[in-house]
Amino acid sequence: MAKTGRARIDTVFKQGTRNVAGVPTSICGVVGVFERGPFTRTPVTSPEEFRRYFGDSFSNTYAIPQCIKDFFQLGGGKGMQLDVQRTCHYTNPADATTLTAVKAAVTLPTDTIAATAAIVTSTGAEPYTTIINGDDLDIDIGAGAVTVTLDASAAFVDSNPGGGWPVPDVDTKTITVKIDGGAVQTVTFAGATTTAAQVAAQMNAQLINCHVVESGGQVRVISDKEGLASWVEITGGTANGDLDFPIAPVQGTSVAGIDDISSVTNAELKDAIEATAGLVGAVVVTDLGATFQIATVATGAGASIQVTGGTARLKVSLDNILHNGSAAAALNTVTLTGKYEGTYAHNYVPVVTAASNGSTSYWNLAFYKSGVAQETFTNLSSDPTNARFVNTVINAAGTGSELFTAADLGLVALGYTAAQARPQRITHAAPAGGNDGLAALADADFIGDPAGHTGLYGLDTQPDLRMFTIPGRASAGIHAAINAYALYRDYTCYGLHPTPTLVQVGTADLMVTWATANTFGTTEFAAGPAWPRVAIANPNTTVFGTDPTIYVDPVMFKMAKFCYVDANHPDNTFTSAAGINQDAGTMTNVIGLEAPDTELTPGLRDRLADVNVDHINKDVDTPYYFDGGDNCKTTGDWPRQWHSRAAILVKETIKKNWAWVKHSKNTTSMRQSAGRQANQYLRTTPSEAYEISTGAEDPAIPAGEPLRYCDTSDALNPIEVRRAGEFHATVGLGFCDDAKWTTITITRTTVASAS
Repeated sequence: MAKTGRARIDTVFKQGTRNVAGVPTSICGVVGVFERGPFTRTPVTSPEEFRRYFGDSFSNTYAIPQCIKDFFQLGGGKGMQLDVQRTCHYTNPADATTLTAVKAAVTLPTDTIAATAAIVTSTGAEPYTTIINGDDLDIDIGAGAVTVTLDASAAFVDSNPGGGWPVPDVDTKTITVKIDGGAVQTVTFAGATTTAAQVAAQMNAQLINCHVVESGGQVRVISDKEGLASWVEITGGTANGDLDFPIAPVQGTSVAGIDDISSVTNAELKDAIEATAGLVGAVVVTDLGATFQIATVATGAGASIQVTGGTARLKVSLDNILHNGSAAAALNTVTLTGKYEGTYAHNYVPVVTAASNGSTSYWNLAFYKSGVAQETFTNLSSDPTNARFVNTVINAAGTGSELFTAADLGLVALGYTAAQARPQRITHAAPAGGNDGLAALADADFIGDPAGHTGLYGLDTQPDLRMFTIPGRASAGIHAAINAYALYRDYTCYGLHPTPTLVQVGTADLMVTWATANTFGTTEFAAGPAWPRVAIANPNTTVFGTDPTIYVDPVMFKMAKFCYVDANHPDNTFTSAAGINQDAGTMTNVIGLEAPDTELTPGLRDRLADVNVDHINKDVDTPYYFDGGDNCKTTGDWPRQWHSRAAILVKETIKKNWAWVKHSKNTTSMRQSAGRQANQYLRTTPSEAYEISTGAEDPAIPAGEPLRYCDTSDALNPIEVRRAGEFHATVGLGFCDDAKWTTITITRTTVASAS
């Protein structure tokens, strides 16, 4: 409508609706036994990522890796995530540390290293500032302790006036002095100065780096420094004619060769130790920068050294432990341990070769399986300060080994060179001692425990889990656990029951009996097993034998078809993953059935369907496909599998988008806002998924509208509900039924012929 009147700015208030964010529908969980991998929930999004963590099929009992490859292919790969929970036998599933699987390991030796000396190394740092004149070290190299004395004395000069004391008054006269070779210092006497005490006092007051005392009736000038760097020199002055100090420079002394006893260096310790009788030619002291070491000249197992005592031992940070040399031998240098528990590591042989960079201090490492290198790491070092340190490279997240971890044994820290600490360049023994933890494996290990986050309960840490299963483990206990876990998760995820083998049930008739005995019909939030097991191409004749096909549990394929319709069907989750329409239930990877097709008569298929078994079918010119789609329980509100999955999706989407409701004021406007948000979302769900309402079901819904609504009205939230801190809402979902049975009526026409 055209506006009239004056120019103006109009403001319109419009009640808004909150946006709705979707939740994932294709996050799946699987619990099983695998070749390797962590025993904690690990998400993977492709077959390659799965194999990187969990390896390949390693036993004809556990063919899940091949099923997982087909899972991603059949599911289309769009938005799919598989959370993998590895299991083994636990002595107590409530305690994840009680797993019985064990990692394999092998330790690599060095080449033969020449006999070594006995060595003791300091742990402090030069200079050593607490040593005093006369401190010593007691060093025993096998023939009794030898004492190394660290001596040092200060330089000094004495006066010697010819006429004795007192001397003529030296008031206003001077004397000049150099201490330790430093600058000339001048002392000017003031006032009556005739006695030795008066002279010493005035010199002490004016000189630095020395001290002046009255000693033996004379004035003595003494350097504060003790050692060969200590000097006193009286260079002159008008008072020296009266005081008569000698003018020649005088040096301090040290038999040990120490310049300054208050700042002893490694080099001075070397000179003192190597020059002491009993040690001359028998030990070598090496300055290591901050620290130092004392090594025997003798080598081999008979060489020994021990600093048994002495007042300087702790001051220079030497231990009093007996240290021995070693005979020529190969030493253990690095241990390679399986990254994960299991016997898989037994199949990998570590091979050490010359470094690619040509240096003898480096080495290459490769892991071979069946004669083919699986991983190769070049230019490794045994030096922990090197960027190519073996621990750093092998254990690096993302770029390191997917098979092993490395633990260097610290030979470089013990004084060996990186070249000496390098492992032998040979083909080493394969790791040993691994255990898959499969002895005594039981249903309880697959079911797990919430306290230990083991088995099914390892999936607890995935809040967006939508489907889960335990492939190939079809027992009454497992089926009960799958139903129980769906309830435990408050029906936020959908369970799929595994398929028993033909050996377990015999024939299709017995499958009916078996299914009835296992009481699948206890929940609408799980699918009964598909049957029978299916044949796929043999992926590994070494593992599975020479037959061209193997039989596997189709439960992973059923879960894949759920993911497929979620991502590819126009109605996504709101459609059945069964039949051949738009490939909803087809399995192009399946090439046969464990129970021959000829045995699966229409009557047998009818009986399987009646006990909620999702039977597998094949028509002329069609792939094998899932010909069911019922829940375990078909007598409740959600008889079809897609009903339950869609209900879960609706519930979780609304719950996620109502996070803002918590702690909001429980007012009519808040409840209306929540209702508008939910109803807006419900209107975006596929309309053909719902029955059409006549209006009789809910007067609030006009006739002809889809039966889907969210009621947050005041009638559901009276004062007593609100005062209890509660907010109530009802979501109505009137899902359609699928066309399970088609009736074709053939009749003769009654129209008169043209003739």
